[in-house]
Amino acid sequence: MTTSVLSTNNLPDPDDTSTDSVWAGAIVVGVSMRSGSPAALRWGLEEARHRGVPMVALTAFRPSATSSTIKPTPSRGVDSSDIIGRAKLGDLRQVVRRALGPNAEKMEDVELAAVRGSRSEVLIRVSQQACLLVVDASSVNPEPIFASSLLRNAQCPVVAMPRPVRKVHEKLDSVVSSVTVEGKPASDQSES
Repeated sequence: MTTSVLSTNNLPDPDDTSTDSVWAGAIVVGVSMRSGSPAALRWGLEEARHRGVPMVALTAFRPSATSSTIKPTPSRGVDSSDIIGRAKLGDLRQVVRRALGPNAEKMEDVELAAVRGSRSEVLIRVSQQACLLVVDASSVNPEPIFASSLLRNAQCPVVAMPRPVRKVHEKLDSVVSSVTVEGKPASDQSES
């Protein structure tokens, strides 16, 4: 895994056609630090391998309110954002390891990036060079404004991974088993 901490100033401009960027032709997975986005990471990696392109696991961050209230000096302003970015990158590395397994560190087709800026702004800027954006349901469902902005402004296709469906199947199985006894519907059982 390769890693990088960037600011939104390092992201591609709309007119930039450079192909040496980490985003060029990549599948970019927007990782929610709340949920860890495991389904998005696994699906994104599988799709990237299928297409023969790299996958970039991306998290966006904003400097905390306390660091932004400190009067920036050339060294202090750069250092505080850089420190926060490196911390976010470390958190992202742990999340990716949990989702993709202990061998994630050795994967050459997985890159990590922590980018300073808002989630929406970062993902939209990255979409200008990515071939696909992948986000998880926890990023989209509770925040329809974020989802609407992303879908309306992204320059590449966006995949929103659904919530896990295992619980739905478990509930369905319990309903079916309560209705069916020994292969016969429960209504047939009461008549015998």
